[in-house]
Amino acid sequence: MGKKSAEKTELVIVTGLSGAGKSRAVDALEDIGFFCVDNMPPKLIPTFVKLIFNLTKNVTG
Repeated sequence: MGKKSAEKTELVIVTGLSGAGKSRAVDALEDIGFFCVDNMPPKLIPTFVKLIFNLTKNVTG
């Protein structure tokens, strides 16, 4: 006790073929507090990750 818990940003990428359950997985992740984006072009992922991690860093510390 007495120690601050470190906030960490987690990144989960859900992939799979049609009918594999991606939508259900994303719904479950949203239910537990994850921010989800569906059908993001792979080329945009690095930029998106940088934005999210910078935003999180600015908000938490």
